[in-house]
Amino acid sequence: MLVAAIAGLCAISVFGGCGSSGPSTFDRLRDDPAAATTPAGVASERVSESSGNGGIGKPEPARYRRTFVLAADADVAAAIEELADGARAAGWTLEPRDLVGYNGTKQIESVDAQLVITAVEAERTVWIELSARV
Repeated sequence: MLVAAIAGLCAISVFGGCGSSGPSTFDRLRDDPAAATTPAGVASERVSESSGNGGIGKPEPARYRRTFVLAADADVAAAIEELADGARAAGWTLEPRDLVGYNGTKQIESVDAQLVITAVEAERTVWIELSARV
């Protein structure tokens, strides 16, 4: 009986988040200073996010993305570098991507995080996405 009660409490803690204290993985990603950087020349912005609650057997990482559509006179390459400078200042280790932008890694408290900064130059769209490794 005691074993069943302990197992039940563990399941509630793991699946319900009841035993959690402090910021969630998603909060840590969203609150990272790299996620606050806004490049010059932004005409509009979208935010997309996922808390990472994928379901049993189908993990989905926590994710926070800011997408910027740049004004006609804004420089896409400069926007990418502004986002990269903000990420470096926030402690991210960045590596150039094959095509455009950067991939990055950082330990945010207990979270192994990754970052992507990239663009679709023809659409004048630049984004930064922070996610937890699953």
